[in-house]
Amino acid sequence: QQRQQQQQQQWPELTVGAKASPRDFHVGAGSEGEIIIFGSEGDGEGGGDDGGGDDGGGLNIFGLITPRLFLAGGANVMGCMAFGVVQPMLSLYLSRSPEAWDGGDIGWAQFCVTLGYMLGIWPAHSVMARIRAEGVCALGTLLSGLLLVRVGTVQGKWEMFAVLFGFGLAQSAALVPTLEAMKLAAPSTGPLAAEGAVRLFNMFQDAGQVVAPVAGGVLMRSFGFDLAAETLGAVSVLYALVMLVYLASVRPIRRDQSAAHFTFTGYDRID
Repeated sequence: QQRQQQQQQQWPELTVGAKASPRDFHVGAGSEGEIIIFGSEGDGEGGGDDGGGDDGGGLNIFGLITPRLFLAGGANVMGCMAFGVVQPMLSLYLSRSPEAWDGGDIGWAQFCVTLGYMLGIWPAHSVMARIRAEGVCALGTLLSGLLLVRVGTVQGKWEMFAVLFGFGLAQSAALVPTLEAMKLAAPSTGPLAAEGAVRLFNMFQDAGQVVAPVAGGVLMRSFGFDLAAETLGAVSVLYALVMLVYLASVRPIRRDQSAAHFTFTGYDRID
């Protein structure tokens, strides 16, 4: 009886007499052969809202875009653009630097960026689990922009290594929480809304990765790496400030009332 009560609390639509359409449930197989049933937290009168899909259960992902979700996706774009400028363009810049950077030095410079990002993943994930993922994105974008401005003015090798390591840490804070932030910002709940948020996340990420090398190359050719890095850094800082001001004007969203809750709701093993 206690198990049945837990199931009814977890999946309201599974209670006797509740009305729901087939699209409210998603069945899959678990790693040990168990059957997993995903249910949306609708009101029992026709099921939950899955993001403006059609009658056949489709999904209109663009119907999920709100200012809040767009800002989180924009932080993803800014982070990808920053990587797109630093990783390919920095190497070319350093190879022409009067500081006599050789291939080994350039390799260590890129290693510092990657190491900083790798070491920052777990702290970024832990922090976003305690505070708003959107806020972590904004703060990471802000710090990343400030350090990107600094990259364009650094002279010594060791100082460059330190700045690039910090840049990698900031990038993890800017990018790691973006998927969670976009799921939280989706105006609908349910597995399909979560799936739509993931698709939008990939679209924003790909946009940043496509635009960044071209934009960075054009800026570097026209104005030099220093000014290109400073310009993109300044844009990132401005974007982060806009995002922080907006987030301060809206209420936080509870995870269990958002599409993020449907990454995995639970399962019941059927013997």
